[in-house]
Amino acid sequence: CVGVTKEAERRFRLNQHGTVYPQKGRSVWIQGGKIATGGGFTWSSETGKTLTGYVNNVVYKTREAALEACGKSKGCVGVTREGESNYRLNSSGTTKISRTSICYTKSNSLYIVNDYYWTKVSGLMYKDNRNNKKYKTLDDASEACAKDRGCSGITASDKVFVLGRGTELRSKPDSTVYVQGSLPH
Repeated sequence: CVGVTKEAERRFRLNQHGTVYPQKGRSVWIQGGKIATGGGFTWSSETGKTLTGYVNNVVYKTREAALEACGKSKGCVGVTREGESNYRLNSSGTTKISRTSICYTKSNSLYIVNDYYWTKVSGLMYKDNRNNKKYKTLDDASEACAKDRGCSGITASDKVFVLGRGTELRSKPDSTVYVQGSLPH
């Protein structure tokens, strides 16, 4: 199995291949590698690969310290573990095979608001709103969403925050979606 397709309400199908064909009313989740969190982002990881190009000459002793530094650096796209207690910041997303390395590539922005993880994705909006209520701040909207079992996340557009429902998203260049995740451990 390489992923799951939601075909209808309460009807899901396991996928045997990774090719995605967009279809109206369907949502698809593709299985990826392991992820890490840190520095305000989610990070996908690949064992046996290294990223190319260094941001600087600093060697970090822990993954957490390297991810935090990369998250704050504009030129950093990822981190490579080159050995035990040896993490470097990388400036290129190009990978090379390396039996002993693990690379972490920067993905979506991650926030903790009102005790929940929220993944920030620009250029999208929820297809369906939970209700017509508009919130002035992300904090107010996230608090309302966390209390509402039918809320999937938040759409931010024109300095207004609206609760979203379901899993179907639409493209909208001037909007941002905050997808509700789990409680931090």
